[in-house]
Amino acid sequence: MKIRFVSIMAMALVMLWGVPAAWALYVWDVEIPPSEYGHQDQNDANIKYGSTACVPTSVVNSFAYLETQYGVTDLFDGNMTTTINKLGQRMNLDANGVSRADFALGVKSWLGDHGDGEVFMTGKDPAGAGGLTTGIPDWWYIYDLLDKGYDVEAGFVWTNGNGGHCVAVTGLLFDDTNDNGILDAGEYADLGFMDPWNGVELTGTLAVDANGYLRLTYSGGGAGNGGTGIITTVVAEIPEPLTLFTLAMGGWALLRKKK
Repeated sequence: MKIRFVSIMAMALVMLWGVPAAWALYVWDVEIPPSEYGHQDQNDANIKYGSTACVPTSVVNSFAYLETQYGVTDLFDGNMTTTINKLGQRMNLDANGVSRADFALGVKSWLGDHGDGEVFMTGKDPAGAGGLTTGIPDWWYIYDLLDKGYDVEAGFVWTNGNGGHCVAVTGLLFDDTNDNGILDAGEYADLGFMDPWNGVELTGTLAVDANGYLRLTYSGGGAGNGGTGIITTVVAEIPEPLTLFTLAMGGWALLRKKK
C-alpha cells in the first residue's frame, strides 16, 4: 500500500503563510533525470526500418538508464544502433512497426539472454498482449512504476489514425486537487519522456477519455506540430534483486520526489 508523504516543510508553509493545502498535500511528482537515458534517434541511417522503429529504440534508450542507475551489464549487444536492430528482429519489426504482443514478447526474450539474467519485466495492456497484465494502464500505474525505480516505456495509438508511437517515460506530475487519487475529467497531469523521433526530451499533457484511457497530447518528436495518442501498452523493467526492496521502500531509497 502506498503511503502518501507529507513533509514538515509543507505543513509549516500551510500554517505560517497560508499556502493552499491542496498544493502541499496532493501533488504527486516523480522524475528520473532524462540525462540517464539514451538519446538515440530512431531515424539514424544505421537503424533498419528507422521510421517505424520507435519501440526497440525506446526500449534501448531505457536500457541506458538501467545501466547508469543500477550498473546492469550485458543489456547491449554491440552499440546502440546494433542493439536496436537486433531487438527489432526479436520484435518482428517491419515497415508497419511492432505489434503490442511482439513489444512485450521481444523485451521478455531479450532479457532472457541479456542483463546478466537479473532484469525483471512487467507491464499492462487492455488485452493482456504478450502475456502482460490485462488492464488499462492509468496514471497511478505509471507513477508507481517510476517511483519504484523501473524504467518505463509507453506505447500509444494516434487519434488521427496515423498508426502509433512509443516513448521512454521519465517522469509524471499530477496535482490531485480533490485528493481522490483519480485523474478526473477536467484534471490534467504532465508526463515527461524521451521521444525516439529525433531522440529528444519532451513533456506532454495527460488526460483521461470517456473509456478510461490516458490520452497524451504534445508537440515535437513523433507528434510533429502536435498530436494526441491513446496509451494502450506499458512495459517496464528493473533488476530483480532490487524489486522487493523498492516495493518495501516505496521508492524512497531511490530518492524520488513526492510532495
